[in-house]
Amino acid sequence: ASILLSTTAGANVTSSSSGTNYAHPGQFPFMVSIRLHNLHVCTGAIVTPRWILTVAHCFQNISSENLKRLRVVAGTTNGLGNDGLEHHIQYLAMANYNKDDLINDIALIQLKKTLIYNKMVQEIAVGEVGLNKNVVAVGWGFNLNLFGVKLDLSGRLRHLLMLTTDDDYFCHSNAHYLCATALESNTLCDGASGGALVEPVSGRLVGVLSVGAPRCEPGYATGFTRLSAYRQWIKQKTEL
Repeated sequence: ASILLSTTAGANVTSSSSGTNYAHPGQFPFMVSIRLHNLHVCTGAIVTPRWILTVAHCFQNISSENLKRLRVVAGTTNGLGNDGLEHHIQYLAMANYNKDDLINDIALIQLKKTLIYNKMVQEIAVGEVGLNKNVVAVGWGFNLNLFGVKLDLSGRLRHLLMLTTDDDYFCHSNAHYLCATALESNTLCDGASGGALVEPVSGRLVGVLSVGAPRCEPGYATGFTRLSAYRQWIKQKTEL
């Protein structure tokens, strides 16, 4: 079985229920790799030509000097390569983030220069989703369990079919938080921070990855910041 996902870029994306899949170039043109010293530190999504949506906890241990050195790489599926377009950051906004309980784990990055859209670089609109709904997670840092061995395959962009839930011991959905469980034996790790959660029917961005599964074990829910709760804040910052 598969789910057809239509993004604002007009791309048709199929996420198979067979588990985690590698993304094809241009399949998720709204995804960006946020890097420091050319190393991937977080994932983000393009919401306007000047603004990237991600999570705040990615930056809690980065010094103010290194914040100036962050770069956003668009138009690539390789979190380790140099094939994308690098952009400098002008401004970082966070919504009263509390690192102790991950409340308001959301951030917006303003780029110094406007992105030029093409088949590899596009924006995605923000939307909402209910519980017990199929969703597609996209990002770097996913964990694949193969014959009991955890493999680090974070260099390539991947997508994973999930189900929104509220019955997991480690994660409870609420007005600001959304939990989802992988439908197969794969899961999301903390290295996938900022990864996108997309509602496949509307093709809208509904969450950004806040907390990976405990110990990266499959079967546990993953926590996403619920973007519908921050629509007004996003609109205010980006003037959408």
